[in-house]
Amino acid sequence: MTILTRLPEDYHENTLAIRSSLQSVRFYVDGELRMEYDTSGTRLVGKNSASCYVFCPTSEDDAGKEVRIELTTNTAKYSGVVNTVYCGDEAAIWGYLFQTYGLETVIALFLLFAGIITIIFGFSLGIAYQTKFDMEYLGWCVFMAAIWMLGESKMRQLFFRIRQHLQRCVL
Repeated sequence: MTILTRLPEDYHENTLAIRSSLQSVRFYVDGELRMEYDTSGTRLVGKNSASCYVFCPTSEDDAGKEVRIELTTNTAKYSGVVNTVYCGDEAAIWGYLFQTYGLETVIALFLLFAGIITIIFGFSLGIAYQTKFDMEYLGWCVFMAAIWMLGESKMRQLFFRIRQHLQRCVL
């Protein structure tokens, strides 16, 4: 899938961003590769790059230039999927993303903390009373649910090392 557009003549922003959905992403500005996100050379298994937000640096000098965003996937389910393209300051974009998706991330972190506390508490009671308490199993379930939520979160790249696969090209 390729998105082709032209930046306005009064363009004053410094970042374009898009969230990939199991896709490799390439940003071209005026035919020059500016940003690439592709994990094909680093993953042990699987055919697709993990989803993450990809930020492409731009400047006022890019006003009026053509922008091409290439999205490539090996999965038919995500072929043709295009997420929102954001334009603005990178910090402002992150602020908007936190405002939009931050609550589910906070809930997942709370569940992670609660699961760990429950495991420790259940384990401690088991030692103190020399018996097995089901509370420890509950803690493990809550802990695993929290890990799942963090893995499925749109903010997952903050917790998992996805950004190391982003390659900034010469501006």
